[in-house]
Amino acid sequence: MLFGIGYVQLGILVASGYLATAIVQPLAGHYSDRVEPRLLLALGIGVMGVSALIIGYAADYATLLLGAILLRTGSSFYHPIANSVVSRTTRERSRVDRRLGIQSAFGDLGALFVFLGAAFLYSLLSWKGPFLIFALLDIAFALIVYSMLGDVNAVSLSSQIESGQLPVKNDSSNGKGDVVSNIQSNKIGTFGRMPTFFFFAAMFISAGAYAVILNFTNLLISHESGSSIVTANLLVSVWLAAFVLGDFLCGELARRFDRVRVILIGYFFSAILAIVFSIRFQDLSLAALVLAGNGFALSITFPLSYSELGSRSYYSGGSLRSGMMFGILFASQVAGSAALTYLAGEMSAVFGASSPFTAAGFLLLGLAVAGILVIARSNHKTQGSF
Repeated sequence: MLFGIGYVQLGILVASGYLATAIVQPLAGHYSDRVEPRLLLALGIGVMGVSALIIGYAADYATLLLGAILLRTGSSFYHPIANSVVSRTTRERSRVDRRLGIQSAFGDLGALFVFLGAAFLYSLLSWKGPFLIFALLDIAFALIVYSMLGDVNAVSLSSQIESGQLPVKNDSSNGKGDVVSNIQSNKIGTFGRMPTFFFFAAMFISAGAYAVILNFTNLLISHESGSSIVTANLLVSVWLAAFVLGDFLCGELARRFDRVRVILIGYFFSAILAIVFSIRFQDLSLAALVLAGNGFALSITFPLSYSELGSRSYYSGGSLRSGMMFGILFASQVAGSAALTYLAGEMSAVFGASSPFTAAGFLLLGLAVAGILVIARSNHKTQGSF
C-alpha cells in the first residue's frame, strides 16, 4: 500500500477528515452570517485546491494526513454557506425547492462523474494526476466565486423589510423585532410543520443511510452475488443517476404534494426499497430497479429538508442566524455518515454484508413513522386550540 499505510493509518486518515468537517461546518456557517459568503466560499474552495496540491506531492504519511485534513476543512465551507445563500436569496416557496434541488443535483453529478472517471484518470495519469487537475480546477473556481457571487450580506435589513421581502414579527417580551426570512406560506405547508430538531436527527440517519449504500453496495454485490466489480460499480452508478434525477424533480414534487409530505414519503419508500435490496440483491435486474427507486426516493429528502430549514432562517436583534443552522445540520450529516458507516462495517463482519442495508432501511422507516406521528400530534393540538 502507498507509503506503507495499513488499515489503522487509513482509519486515522478518514476519521481525521470527518472530525475536521464536524468542527468546521458550524463555524463556517456561523461566520457566514457576519462575513460575506463569497469571501468564505472562495477561501474554502482555495483551501481545497491547496490541499490537492499537498496530497499530489506528498512524500510521506504525515504530509498526506495534512492534505486530507485540509481537504475536508476546505470542503466544509461549501454546504452550510451555499445552502444558506440560496435559501436567503430565494423568497418563493416553489423556487427555493427547485433551486436547492438543482444545487444538490450538480453536487451528485460531480460524485457520479468522479466515480465513473477516477479510475480512468488514475490509469492514464497515475495517482497524482487527478489531484493536480482538481487543484487547478479548485483554484479557478475560487476566483470565479469571489468575482461573480456578489455581496449577499450587504443588502441592508431595513431595505428588505421595506420591500416586503422580510415580514417582521414583534417580540414584546424583549423589545426586539424578529425578522423571518421567508413569508409565512414558505414556512408551513398544508400537511403540517415539523419541529427543527427532527430535521437534525433525520439528517443524521438519512446521511448515514446514503453512506452505507454508497460504500457497501460494491462489497455486497461483488463478494456475495459472485458478480464482477464492474457490475457492482454499474449498480452504484444507477443509484447515483437516480439520485440526480430526484434532485432535479424534488421542487416540482413539493409544489404538487407539499414539501413535508414529500419528505416523509421519500423516507418511507427509500426504507422499503433498502430492505428489499438487502433480501433480493442477488437478482441483479431487480437489484438495479430497487436501487434506482431507493436513490430517487432518498434524494428528494435532502434538498427539501434544506429548503424547509432555510425557510426558518431568521434575524434576531439585527443578527442573521441562517448559516449557523445549516452548519449544525451538515455537522449532523457528517456525524451520521461516520457513525453509521462504522457500524455497518461491524455489522457486516458479524451478521453478513447485507445486514447494514436492512438496518438502514429500518432506521429510515422509523423516521417516516416518527414524522407522521409528530405531524398527527401537532395537527391534533392545533385543532384542539380552536
